Amino acid sequence: MPRLCAILWAFLLLAASFPTHAQAQQIQDQQFKEQLARTLKQNPEILLDAIRQIDGDVLDVLQQAAIKRRQQEIQQEQEREKQNPLKPVVDPSRILVGPARAPVTIVEYSDFQCPYCERLAQELDKALAQLGSQARMIFKHNPVRSHESAMTAAKLFEAVSMQDKQAARKLYHLLFANQNRLDELGEKGLLDLAVQAGAKREATLKAMQSPEVQKRIEADMAEFRSFGFSGVPVLVINGVSMRGAVSAEEILQIVRDTSGTRTK
Repeated sequence: MPRLCAILWAFLLLAASFPTHAQAQQIQDQQFKEQLARTLKQNPEILLDAIRQIDGDVLDVLQQAAIKRRQQEIQQEQEREKQNPLKPVVDPSRILVGPARAPVTIVEYSDFQCPYCERLAQELDKALAQLGSQARMIFKHNPVRSHESAMTAAKLFEAVSMQDKQAARKLYHLLFANQNRLDELGEKGLLDLAVQAGAKREATLKAMQSPEVQKRIEADMAEFRSFGFSGVPVLVINGVSMRGAVSAEEILQIVRDTSGTRTK
């Protein structure tokens, strides 16, 4: 009898040392997940191939859902900003378009080598044409590091803006119109654009190298980051932000929503 009890006790101990079926399945599942993660990390093309094979309609649905979700987030953000507007610094000496006391204030954060910024500039021109003297526009900078000539173009613009607002407005359009050539043009070619816009070459070159121009651009970039923005272009219209290459009608709608200003 004692021998039988000893055998039974040994059997129970041995059985307890093995996982149950559920435990074994859980361990296998975890091991599978870890192996799958390692495989995908080492061979990301597997995931890309799988994505490519997904039905196009499914991808369209997912894309539309993502767009809708982002639009909802933007609308919620704008509603919050209507209640608690952003307050960018408005220096009257930096107003590029419109009268100083205009009821609508538009601040544009941009990069002269950004294609989306160029698209927005065209739409903003259309909106400003409709708003006339009801709006003032201030141009600010957030040059992207990967854009080789963006900082030089920003300095050039500010150097011209300090001399002559009309020349600066012309240069604004020239820089965007030639954005694909800015790297090729170099500093000399950029100065040629400034002269074409009506600025004086020597005065512009001197101003480009001044601490004031550098401080302006650094302040613009710091303000941009302080609002939580991450990429250009961005508009702030009466304290409400609009991100990306929005249309003229979208701009005018925010103007109507934030100021009661009538537009054509």
